[in-house]
Amino acid sequence: MNSESMGSESFDEREEQLEEDTHEESVEEPQVAHLDADHLPQTLMRLDELIERTEDTEKLRAGLGMRLALSMAQELREHKDLGSDTGELVAGWVERFGQADVEAAIVIAREFLTRPDELAKEFAERLNTIQKPPNQ
Repeated sequence: MNSESMGSESFDEREEQLEEDTHEESVEEPQVAHLDADHLPQTLMRLDELIERTEDTEKLRAGLGMRLALSMAQELREHKDLGSDTGELVAGWVERFGQADVEAAIVIAREFLTRPDELAKEFAERLNTIQKPPNQ
């Protein structure tokens, strides 16, 4: 398996885990997530939905970081200056989630953009080690 397909698979696994952990009973069909340029708007929307339902701080930060990295990639793809769209996004997050969560998300986004394969592997490992609390 090459690192490119492993990176995409890891992203899908992370998103699946995030969705399972934040799932609220709903009659809606789950949306399929894709990680390619043709499906970027749908992926961003899906991440936004997952972020809205996430209550775990670490997963929130990871979701915000992935969302920011993908939005920055979109800016670059559209030949926009970095921050032209994401600046407003980040400012809104500071208001909603607080400075500490946003700073952590920025670190994750930076790593996601500079070493995506390594970070995808680390996220997958972290998600596989996170256990739900035992029934008491």
